[in-house]
Amino acid sequence: MSRPIIAIFGATGKQGGSVIETILADPSTKSKYQLRGVTRDVSKPAAKALTAQGVEMVAADMDDAAAVNKAIQGAYGVFAVTDYWAKMDGPLEIKQGKTMVDAAKVSRLPLTLSALADM
Repeated sequence: MSRPIIAIFGATGKQGGSVIETILADPSTKSKYQLRGVTRDVSKPAAKALTAQGVEMVAADMDDAAAVNKAIQGAYGVFAVTDYWAKMDGPLEIKQGKTMVDAAKVSRLPLTLSALADM
């Protein structure tokens, strides 16, 4: 039987990366869930290092609703985080947060959003 999937946005960044690191460090939690790391570029060394640790890495840009939907498809839960500093655009950050919430609704998953844009 497959383990429930937790999709973690910003997997190669500080926040998403720390979530992955924490789960992987706890044998009990690690054995309960399959981690799916979401990042813009799965070819980067940080993404490849996570793959080597058993994390399923998928590419998705938060500006692309279809990619976000695909990234969380089949997931049990989501750790969502936006990146204001990438473009320093508050309205865009809010749109990205809403894109993640809308994708979670479409997927009908038990929603766990730990960090979203300040709305």
